[in-house]
Amino acid sequence: MTTTDKTTDGRADQSGSQIHCPACMQTETYRLGDGRYKCKQCKKKFSAQRNKAKISSEKLNNLAELFWQMKTAEQCAKQLEINRKTAQSYYDRLRSIMAKENARTRHQLVSNPQGISSTRGNGKLTIFWSLLLQNQVHVIFPATPLFSLEKNDLPEVQGISEIYTNSPSAKRNVIIEKFYRRTLWARKETEEKQLQEFWRQCKINLMKYRGGCKSRFPLFIEEMAFRFNHHEREDVIRLLQNKLCEFNSVT
Repeated sequence: MTTTDKTTDGRADQSGSQIHCPACMQTETYRLGDGRYKCKQCKKKFSAQRNKAKISSEKLNNLAELFWQMKTAEQCAKQLEINRKTAQSYYDRLRSIMAKENARTRHQLVSNPQGISSTRGNGKLTIFWSLLLQNQVHVIFPATPLFSLEKNDLPEVQGISEIYTNSPSAKRNVIIEKFYRRTLWARKETEEKQLQEFWRQCKINLMKYRGGCKSRFPLFIEEMAFRFNHHEREDVIRLLQNKLCEFNSVT
């Protein structure tokens, strides 16, 4: 049976709610012939019918703690005795919240593009860039509109590093072992070390997901940036719990 793809571009479903991908929160989707939708960005297929199942506040708080401890959705579901898909939906929501935080800063940086291509033509395949701004790491992916990487064009940025690979296959299949880091520039040695430490922690933490991050790699990198920026924050679990409570109240 064949299906027909039709772009919805964020139209509302029958309930009046805007259609968005549950994995990456993008609103540009294709309507498939079987009634489901397909995200234009991450290619996930999903139904517009929302899952009305909710979990108790106590389990929601425990879920936030397990997420911060880097337990997988499967481990979380088993420990809390909930459905794996339910655990995954809350994990996806947390990552989307983190991505939106990063997006606000990214939009500020590229709101006035300098017209300088982010592709430098050196044969390296960029995976993403790490920008240090106010001692916090923000990530930018090649799909972002053209912006300048030059030091003089980013006076508030403390440094930029590039995560790249030399292998098209490694980029396509997200083979982290073949991803490398180089500093494009940093204003201080301590700031360069922060960028180095971010990528070191990324590699360690991503390996804990045992390949589960490959299908939605950008969201997982956003998560890594959030973890790096908030690892010393004492109320970070409470922050995550509050975000989940907000999500639980509107679904």
